[in-house]
Amino acid sequence: MTEGKDIRMKTNRTISKSALITMTGFAISMVMCFADLPVSGTVRNIIIISGIVLIYLGILLSRKDSPYLDNSKASALADALDFDLVGNFKEYKKVLSAKDKNGNYHMYSAWKAGLLNKYNRYGEETPDKKKAVITEDIAYYLRDIKRGSEDKADLFKSIMVPAEFGIVASIYELDLAPLTGEACFAAVIFLSVALCVLFAVEIKARNKIITFVGDFCEVLGIPV
Repeated sequence: MTEGKDIRMKTNRTISKSALITMTGFAISMVMCFADLPVSGTVRNIIIISGIVLIYLGILLSRKDSPYLDNSKASALADALDFDLVGNFKEYKKVLSAKDKNGNYHMYSAWKAGLLNKYNRYGEETPDKKKAVITEDIAYYLRDIKRGSEDKADLFKSIMVPAEFGIVASIYELDLAPLTGEACFAAVIFLSVALCVLFAVEIKARNKIITFVGDFCEVLGIPV
């Protein structure tokens, strides 16, 4: 269990780091837009561009360590607990997608029956040794994943508008010859759309994790 705890600590540090990077990028953009700092035009441009890059970098780093990816640290912790998070989540996503490529429906009832056939309900002991046991550590892990996904979704929702504002203000503060009025407008549109897509994709993905954990725990009687 020491290994699992170590992985959990590293995961939390990575999540905090990604959020901090995004907020730092926004803070840099705001300072450079509204503060009259005694720096040259070139230095000012470099700092403003750095702020924009940090905003995107923070979001990308957060997505890189999402718990539903096979190579994430959260997934590694699930493996240490002998719990197939990625596999279970992939099966659940079929329910969310409703239909497969052949037009056949993925029914929630079939997914539920599969879980009950695979796992013992939480706290129950049965003579069927083929069923996997949901341990207290797995129950805590699932609650932790749900809390983390809720926190991250709320964070992205709260900083999405300020980050968009920071991008727009930063572009118009750049003093670069190629950035004419029309070029600035095009850059703002492109970067704003890209940022919205990144936020939307990550919020949607986190909400899927929240829904998955909620339904998984409900079926198996795991306290959340």
